[in-house]
Amino acid sequence: MNSFSLLLGLGTAIGLLWVAYQAPKKNVEAALHHSLVVLFGALLGGRLVFVAVNWPYYQEQVLEIPMVWLGGFSGLGALVGALLALRLSVWRNRQPWGKVADALLPLMVVITVAAWLACWSAGCFYGKPTDAWWGMPARDDWGVVASRLPVQLWGAIASLVLFVAIDRSRNWLTAPGEAAHLALFSLALVVFGLSFLRADPIQIWSGLRLDAWGWLGLAGFAFLLGLTGRIKPRPG
Repeated sequence: MNSFSLLLGLGTAIGLLWVAYQAPKKNVEAALHHSLVVLFGALLGGRLVFVAVNWPYYQEQVLEIPMVWLGGFSGLGALVGALLALRLSVWRNRQPWGKVADALLPLMVVITVAAWLACWSAGCFYGKPTDAWWGMPARDDWGVVASRLPVQLWGAIASLVLFVAIDRSRNWLTAPGEAAHLALFSLALVVFGLSFLRADPIQIWSGLRLDAWGWLGLAGFAFLLGLTGRIKPRPG
């Protein structure tokens, strides 16, 4: 097992345990059910988006599309797939979106931190080369190790700090789903901001990385979700 799979698997296990620990005893089974659905959605979404972006290659190598163990995964696609899967899960089980999303917040954050660290070890999402003292050794897509901006480490630290800040603000985040929406908004902005420091190749559109546009759009979507959740219907 490579380091990427090991770190991501460890993060997933910790996230599931954390969700089960925080959930009331009567809701543990439901929380774990939603978590597994979300994980499947993330796996499916992450792979499909990567294949879509790199379709010229996979058009010639169709049999490799389901072979996720060969590598090739989109973080943005994983998050979108997880959100869609959670929407479907809460709708099917007739449970409130906001409360379930808040309950699964530890899973999202732990996996996000683990994914940043996994990318650091595997050579994805790597930063631009630098001779500054804050540069750290990191490998690229071709396995070349060089002093680079520690984008993955900064992403992991920022994600963890954001979660701690949001978790300590639960007394002020009273609306169901508000904490989850704020976390999604913040994490999307973090990845968008760090995209300007990345050196891994990707298509550019209108001066920005293609995935940067996606993270910016996701931040806007999370903002609208949070805003909608705070608007209370007038009594009829």
